[in-house]
Amino acid sequence: MTRRFGLLASETRSHSLSLGDFPHCDLRDAPEIIAQATGRIHQLLIRAIDQHFSVVKPKHGGYGHIFGYWAPGPTIALQEDALSLCHPNLYRDLFMNHSAEAVRRLGP
Repeated sequence: MTRRFGLLASETRSHSLSLGDFPHCDLRDAPEIIAQATGRIHQLLIRAIDQHFSVVKPKHGGYGHIFGYWAPGPTIALQEDALSLCHPNLYRDLFMNHSAEAVRRLGP
């Protein structure tokens, strides 16, 4: 049996899904709460990535992805589409370090 596993691969995507229709209001009104929640969600994402790749081993010398690409090592697609409404300074202050850590985690 072949199983396809897709990670919900970003803190902001997970956070916006958990908050409902208006997550961006909190970015302006309560950035400290968003920073705390995003940090926790990021820890859960990293844990999920680690668990996933402890079970899913390379096949044919690498990993396929649900989006149709192949990579020689573990890979996810960071989906930061929820940030299209976020000011660059907010991204820098609240989310950038988490995105960079996820990329480093999967790097060589």
